[in-house]
Amino acid sequence: AFQDSAEQQLLAHVEEALQVALQAEAAARKELQNSLRGRIEAVTAVRENAEREILARMKEMRELLQDSFTRVTEHCDSRLREERNLLHAKLRQQQESLERHVASICEDVMRLVEGHNDPEWAGSNPRRAGSSSSRHHPVEPTGSCDG
Repeated sequence: AFQDSAEQQLLAHVEEALQVALQAEAAARKELQNSLRGRIEAVTAVRENAEREILARMKEMRELLQDSFTRVTEHCDSRLREERNLLHAKLRQQQESLERHVASICEDVMRLVEGHNDPEWAGSNPRRAGSSSSRHHPVEPTGSCDG
């Protein structure tokens, strides 16, 4: 009987220790879950902050790229205007030079025609004046040579 009582007490102590161990395990599991939940929340917060930061930087980069593109476009447009103005100026100079040259040629042709009609000039060679066609075709000045 004494042995049965001792075994029962031992069994009661073992059950009590087992109960304490199960409670400790449950508490540890709950603490671990809370810790994991906290870590998950922390990682989620870090990820969300990182996403916001990345989106903000992407927006900033987009704005910088747009500004750069605008500046480059404005620079190209300005350079194009400068080049166009230079080309127009050169074209005007060439045109004025051509007009002067044409006027000079017209004066020469008019003098040649007047000289050709001069009876004193009739015996000379028209090739000397630089016009081989004047012997074969009468020279008719164009409208730009009038005057």
